[in-house]
Amino acid sequence: MKRKKRKIHRHPVVFWSRIKLYWPLLVWIGAIALAYLLYSFSGRFGRLDGVVRVVRDEIAPIETARVLSVNVVPGQRVDAGDVLIQMDTSVLDAQLSIEKLQMERQFTREVQRLDETIRSLELRRAEDQAELNVLNGELKRMEKLLKQNLVDAQSVYSLRARKNILQETVARYPEMIAATKTERAAAYQRQTTLIRFLSGVKQGEEPQLEAKSLGLLQMRRDAFALRANRPGIVSRVMCEPYQVLSSGQEALTLIPDAPLQILGFLPESKAHEVKKGMSALISKKYSTITPVKATLIAIGPEVMALPGRISNIPGRRLRGLRLIFKLNEDMPLLPGETVSIHIMGTPANQKLIDFIRHPFRKNNEE
Repeated sequence: MKRKKRKIHRHPVVFWSRIKLYWPLLVWIGAIALAYLLYSFSGRFGRLDGVVRVVRDEIAPIETARVLSVNVVPGQRVDAGDVLIQMDTSVLDAQLSIEKLQMERQFTREVQRLDETIRSLELRRAEDQAELNVLNGELKRMEKLLKQNLVDAQSVYSLRARKNILQETVARYPEMIAATKTERAAAYQRQTTLIRFLSGVKQGEEPQLEAKSLGLLQMRRDAFALRANRPGIVSRVMCEPYQVLSSGQEALTLIPDAPLQILGFLPESKAHEVKKGMSALISKKYSTITPVKATLIAIGPEVMALPGRISNIPGRRLRGLRLIFKLNEDMPLLPGETVSIHIMGTPANQKLIDFIRHPFRKNNEE
């Protein structure tokens, strides 16, 4: 007796089951797409080397002189206007003393001359007035004699002419004396101002023209005190007391308090792929501190040799552009410290880049 064959029931093919058979391929496709996105928006430049830009104030004397004292040490914080190095001013002090003495004598002679002029004018006025009085009496007597025909008319006319001249002269003396006294008062005021200027008293009065050379000497003397132009920290001191410094020779280096900027080095092959306003991530090269965002604010105008330390091949100097980034957040960095720079693209791509790098950050923050 033959057995009847039973048909085997097969489940219908499920589409999802077929997809599971090809999951490795799908993973590779997704990885390629993600890599493409990262490359398009943030991976074109890879990692760039950079350093924290160092701003240095090089303190140097204007004139050759001997160092009198060094008032700071490396690492010391200073404020604007602090005297860092005092140069020897003995030669200028001698010149100032001579100039002051000459100025004082000059004004003293001028005041004495004007005093003598006033006394001379007053004496001459008295003499002319006395002569005029005598001449008036003589003229009256001569006019009486002329009426009696005892003298000629020419003598009377001569006396009248002399009288008129003396009257005009005597009338001018008060004006001349007043003008001389005004000039003397001005000279005395200039002398007083000069004395105050020489003694260092400041009362809002500008030194006169005669004291300009003296003021220049004083300015030169003030420049012998090498001061800090702005707050900062002393980096290096390259001189010692009693050492002679030449004009322009660096004596001290000051690192001023200034906003930190990052100096990046971009190879020449990618020089045309950057533009101002691009975003970047700045991270410490030898630290695990969270990177901070930065913005590209300046691009070097020329392709030039880059520092040798960024080259992967020893002894080979690369060429490229220098980029300057501004930190958007605070980060504990030291001037000259090495950093890594990841250029991410334009600000329009920032949201996508942040999502790719930290897809769950927003949810975690909420």
